[in-house]
Amino acid sequence: MNKLEFYKKAMAAKLYENKSWVISLLALINEGANDYKINPYAYRIVQTPTMFYYCDPEKNLELSPIEGCTPGKPILHFKDAIEMKAGEMINLKTDLTTSVGNVFFNYCCIVHSFGAKVDFLDGDVSVEDVEQLVANRMEDNDSKNTNAILVSEYLSFTNSIYYMTNFTQVCVNAGTPKSLTAPPGIVEFKKGLLEKYKDRLNDPETVATIDAELVKFDAAYLKGDESETFLISNKSKNIVRKKMFLMLGAETGLEEKVGVDLITNSLAEGWQIEKWSAMNNSLRAGTFNRSTQTQLGGESVKWQLRASSNITITEEDCESKLGKTLVPNKSTVKRLIGFRVILDGKQTLVENAEQAGTYLGKSLMVRSPMYCKLPKTDYCKACVGANLSLNPTGISLTISEYGSAFLGLFLAAAHAKALLLAKMNYKEALT
Repeated sequence: MNKLEFYKKAMAAKLYENKSWVISLLALINEGANDYKINPYAYRIVQTPTMFYYCDPEKNLELSPIEGCTPGKPILHFKDAIEMKAGEMINLKTDLTTSVGNVFFNYCCIVHSFGAKVDFLDGDVSVEDVEQLVANRMEDNDSKNTNAILVSEYLSFTNSIYYMTNFTQVCVNAGTPKSLTAPPGIVEFKKGLLEKYKDRLNDPETVATIDAELVKFDAAYLKGDESETFLISNKSKNIVRKKMFLMLGAETGLEEKVGVDLITNSLAEGWQIEKWSAMNNSLRAGTFNRSTQTQLGGESVKWQLRASSNITITEEDCESKLGKTLVPNKSTVKRLIGFRVILDGKQTLVENAEQAGTYLGKSLMVRSPMYCKLPKTDYCKACVGANLSLNPTGISLTISEYGSAFLGLFLAAAHAKALLLAKMNYKEALT
């Protein structure tokens, strides 16, 4: 049997639930020639120096060869291409060419947890992607809605995601020659950029531009390398590799100033002794913010908790006719869900994303706590929205989030940061 056909049949037989089997599929293992006889099971893999075999369920678990394998290499790799036909998996509705890894993820996390309720997910998939798909469909376990995602199914999904972490060592290549070296020509390329912008090297915008060009140069060097499955975070690219192999970059130090002190060497090139004070001051500033200034954020959280501890949600609707004026855009329209929208003098409760989308780009008012008419420190459910209404005495925790934001900024100050440019639509930011 061809290795891809073997893979399909083993997946359909739920061998993805067997950790040992998955590892024997994706890695070379060392076991005795007759060890499989202790626990023979359908599609169990038997590796030998020259051939791969499996326990054939159609031949009373006798060994049959797995064809198409290369001696000395694992049977399959997560990135290997595989042709899948519609119906081969219960959530696959169209023919497609995908990867061994995508099939594994869909069997292990999607089919195992949700069955056919969530369609096959191809390409790069994150936990957040799946959560967005199921969030608005989730209902209690006793729901009669056959299309609903049950709480138990979502919990099964989270367990499946944790199970996937067992295979990082055989699916993610953290060390390759390219990931451990600087891109060839980076020193000359950097010299050209520094010469081009030599009159503005203390300007944060200019330094961010240089950083972006260097990271782009490095990305071209790493393109197609197996380490790309490991170097997936912006921190890995914009901070770790940049400082290690491209340029240490901008440091602000202890002073509060607009300009930056540029350190042009990378760590691989060695320290710039003339920038010794700047390098040390950045460490001192991070330590100071992490320790001394953290108290400012902590104090703010405690003050807000105490000041708001008596706030409660006591009534259904204060019948306020006013609200916060805004024009929802693509990034903010989902915030309408659970709130009452006031448009043309009529109030409507937005219950789902589809309904929220009908208000995209329209000027409207949304019921808000700032316009609640209840006396003293009380609010009504209509003004605070559906989510906060679930916990009538928990508003103080939401209010304290403002202080938590400050606390997070100071706690993060001890960690390296990337200097990046971004376009800002101030009108959208204020809505």
